[in-house]
Amino acid sequence: MTPICDEARMMIAVRPTGAGLVIGQGRELLARVRYLARSKTPMRVWTDAEHLSKIRAIPELLEFAGPLHESSDGSTLSDSEGRFHLELGTPEPFDIEAFAVVFLCDLDEALSVRWYDHAHAHGKLVNDADVPHRCDFDVPALHCDGPVRVAISTAGQGPGMAGRLRKEIALALPPGTGEAVRRFGALRTWNKTPW
Repeated sequence: MTPICDEARMMIAVRPTGAGLVIGQGRELLARVRYLARSKTPMRVWTDAEHLSKIRAIPELLEFAGPLHESSDGSTLSDSEGRFHLELGTPEPFDIEAFAVVFLCDLDEALSVRWYDHAHAHGKLVNDADVPHRCDFDVPALHCDGPVRVAISTAGQGPGMAGRLRKEIALALPPGTGEAVRRFGALRTWNKTPW
């Protein structure tokens, strides 16, 4: 499906019905893992051994998934709750019904196109990092504090600027904003009772 206009963007908060699938390497892969961890979305990651230590060091992932356990042969890394699973390598397309979205990060062109076509054939949204014509959505800079989510998007034009704005907004929010919103949410449930 072709967008109505290239500038059209909707910012919505979606409750995913499946995990995020992240395949690739480089800083974009690390950013996607961080994004999914911040948004509390379970994920499956395929990458190379070079990225294992960098992924282990992502604070948001450790907060979300807890301790990560490496398999005896070193080919997988997982948590005990099923929120995070990493496998070494770059797979060919496989059954992706369990995934809500697919993130492709710095794959070679042919494999990237195969994954993009495969995901679309299964009705999945795809973000192929830094390849605008293979991005069904933008990945915003995201700040989370409990139920509060602040997303900043520059429509792919200035991701560094989006990250800087996210940090500035996060610093401007009063401490405890997330907990305050959580408490208001409890009152809102009570307040929705019919009169």
